[in-house]
Amino acid sequence: MSINHTEEYILQSAYQEPEKYPELTKLWEEFYDGPVIDPDSANRIVHELIELLAGSADPDPDPALSDSIQRFLPFFSKAYTRSLDIQCKSD
Repeated sequence: MSINHTEEYILQSAYQEPEKYPELTKLWEEFYDGPVIDPDSANRIVHELIELLAGSADPDPDPALSDSIQRFLPFFSKAYTRSLDIQCKSD
């Protein structure tokens, strides 16, 4: 799975509220350095993505954001439930 260049704004948005989205903020800070995401961090990312999705529905939902987050959720969830690290690679 990959985060497309057009989806990077999701991480940039979370970066604007680091206290609310600490795992997504950390992922954005390390994004181009090939971070490793452990299962517990993946679980926290799932919850932060759900929060980001819920917050984006007010007042007008963003279909692109919703589609991307719904694509990311199973990936990060599987990493957690299967106790797998995610090794990220940059361009």
